[in-house]
Amino acid sequence: MRFIRRWSTFGDTIYTGCQYLIGTTFILLVLITGYALFGFLILGLNAPQVVPDFANFQNSLYSMFRALRGQLNTKLFFHVNPAFTVLFFFTFYFGVFIIFCRLFSAIYIQGYKDAKFKLRLAPLDIQDYEMIPYIWQRLKLRLGITKPKQYRPTVRFEGMSTPS
Repeated sequence: MRFIRRWSTFGDTIYTGCQYLIGTTFILLVLITGYALFGFLILGLNAPQVVPDFANFQNSLYSMFRALRGQLNTKLFFHVNPAFTVLFFFTFYFGVFIIFCRLFSAIYIQGYKDAKFKLRLAPLDIQDYEMIPYIWQRLKLRLGITKPKQYRPTVRFEGMSTPS
């Protein structure tokens, strides 16, 4: 698939941004773990019978991943501490969805710009990047849609005969 230029650019984008994406994913997992621990300490230890999702650390970590998918029922949390619940989940959604989605997209966009710049600087090899236009041109020649180029131009001067 390297002979299509755009696909090669996307492959280079993923390759160059891979280490940044792994680092960002690690930071995201640390953030989710921190929110799960913080929620366990505030919501789980205060009233574990009211909020069973934060009764222990494993449940709170699972609840944070369920909150990312939108499957967590937050009505139970308002009975324990309504102000903290609003602040907790608002900062969690803001941090995860807005900041990290923009961070992941910025990594991909920068990697795409770098890959396009690198592609412009690299010498184009006809075997890798120009196969489709070459095959298309040869097909049109075979079908008779275009005429072949003359490799030796014929020059005719007035009054001179051409050797045959």
